Amino acid sequence: MTQSIHIFLLYIVFFLGSPPLQLFAQPDIQEQVHIHTDKDLYLNGEMVWIKIYVRDTRFFLPTNLSKIVLLELWDENGTIHQQSKALLQDGMGEAHWTLPSDLSTARYLIRAYTKWMANGPSSSFCHQAILVVNPNSPLPLQEAQAIDPSPDNPDPSSPSPPESLDIVLTCQQQAETGEEIVIEIESKTSDGQAVPAHISLSVALQLPTSSLLSSPIQFSPRADDQQEGVLPDLFGIGVHGTLTNQQGRKATGGRVVLSLPGKIPFVRISRTNAEGRFSFLLDNIYGNREIMIGAVDSTGTLARIQLDADILGDVPYFLTPFSFSPQDLPWIQDYLVHAQLQQAYQHHFAPQSLTSIPSLQSFYGQPNRMYELGEYTRFDTEETFHEILYSVSLKKKHEQFSFRVLDEYNSALMERDPLVMVDGVPINDANKLIDLPSKMIERIEVVTAYYYLNGEKLQGIIHAVTEEGDAQSVSFPQSYLRRPYAFLSPPAQYSGVKGEESSTGNGRLPDMRSLLCWEPHIQTNDQGRAVIRFRTSDLPGNFQIRAKGMSHTGQWGESEAPLSVQFTHKQ
Repeated sequence: MTQSIHIFLLYIVFFLGSPPLQLFAQPDIQEQVHIHTDKDLYLNGEMVWIKIYVRDTRFFLPTNLSKIVLLELWDENGTIHQQSKALLQDGMGEAHWTLPSDLSTARYLIRAYTKWMANGPSSSFCHQAILVVNPNSPLPLQEAQAIDPSPDNPDPSSPSPPESLDIVLTCQQQAETGEEIVIEIESKTSDGQAVPAHISLSVALQLPTSSLLSSPIQFSPRADDQQEGVLPDLFGIGVHGTLTNQQGRKATGGRVVLSLPGKIPFVRISRTNAEGRFSFLLDNIYGNREIMIGAVDSTGTLARIQLDADILGDVPYFLTPFSFSPQDLPWIQDYLVHAQLQQAYQHHFAPQSLTSIPSLQSFYGQPNRMYELGEYTRFDTEETFHEILYSVSLKKKHEQFSFRVLDEYNSALMERDPLVMVDGVPINDANKLIDLPSKMIERIEVVTAYYYLNGEKLQGIIHAVTEEGDAQSVSFPQSYLRRPYAFLSPPAQYSGVKGEESSTGNGRLPDMRSLLCWEPHIQTNDQGRAVIRFRTSDLPGNFQIRAKGMSHTGQWGESEAPLSVQFTHKQ
């Protein structure tokens, strides 16, 4: 009941926009993020699979507050290289990255947190080190330095769970190459009672020394201003900011328009509150895209936009530089040979992933009229409207063009200007569209009816789509904000080689997988049991079985087991 009251108050804060955020500067509801990556060692350009668990550390339940987890990839010096967001359902989520191909060989840090956690210290965020190797860059070699593996600046205020989830792994510890492995999983409470749980399991080649990933983490304050009293993502991705007028005062009642440049139009309209604050809720948008925001104050004058930071918390970096010690060199060189050999034959096996990115839908659906200009005689753009687009009236007065859209239902022109867009971005000046060479325009879509968008009544819509589709052919005011933005990690299903697939029909091909198994969706039954099967590859070595999971009641646990694989010659 107490948790529900807190969430209800947050809903009020979110919708009213300007209540005292200091009430939540020290939130009563705490959140804790755990992540599980498929392995610790990657080549640049390789896929990273991430399972995410978030729980409320006051009530020790899967969180029902935050709906988004922010994920970032930082290098040793505190430079961010990648960002994404994951959607949570019942306190769990997933994400996957393709590592940039230009990453140098180094140790990197994955940081995961919710916006609600940004009200506390950055040390409470989830941090996990991974090692990325670039075969085309020299390996950093020097004598390994002594590293204190103890955590840096532990947060003594973090409460300990009253009970934890015990994950018991039962399997053989010795195996041969190409052998099937069976792992029995049990999930139970600390007092031995069986409990259903969601568990992720990975089996990957183990690093030769744990010191390759061990280093204390330091945090430095960010240079840019950060908003205090950050609200949680209650409903999905939120884009928030402040609008100021030309005099620098907060613009009350301003109109803010957000769009995504592209051939498929996505537009949202917001109004600022008494504090000049605006908010957009954006759901079901995937991948990294550009956003564009334009705004005017209550007088219709262009206004300045300041977006809230999309990267929160202090800057993390490692205290000790990364290097391979001489005893690590033979192992890593063998790994590079095997990894590149596996990449050369990967297309003969099952694909590593099956990814289906839901396509963005036009906010107005199907237009009433669509004019593919390639199907007509090419006129200049002004003549195109006069000769082809009979559903639009184009007028010119004092060198200024204006549009009126025909309301086909009533067979009459609408009274005011329609919403005019180029490549999904609204423009306030019809001349910008008329000045475009018609040979650059692929099609023109027209909505010949009144359309309501976020409470505003639009008098029709005209959308010109260029061949490039990137909204670069039109100049926008300097006050417009255009920047890359990380949306949700696209939904994907891992489908790497496992079981009989690694040998059936491919017995003559080298199978040098360093990741033998990645199962992020294991659910133990009411008796707390599950069974997983996979097959070892042709790569001998020491592998690590790692399981992490959360029960339905929010108990957290993790477990590890070794697996030594010996080479066996195949007849």
